[in-house]
Amino acid sequence: MTPRKIMQIASDCLSALYYIHKQGLAHNNLTAENVLFNASGHVKLVGWSLATRTTSINDKSNDFVSLGLLIVSLYAGH
Repeated sequence: MTPRKIMQIASDCLSALYYIHKQGLAHNNLTAENVLFNASGHVKLVGWSLATRTTSINDKSNDFVSLGLLIVSLYAGH
């Protein structure tokens, strides 16, 4: 996977997280298996069974750590 494609995936995931966090939700299960692509190649997040309502930034921090791990694994080729 090219660095450009990885950055596009990361950007789409970050946009999705920004949106859901503004809605007061945390995904809590952001893994490669829960990142799908639509017909135009953009990210769709699935796997919402662990999602929770959030009240603080601490409730959302798991999503950002998971996104970082996802980006590292994509660069590593996993």
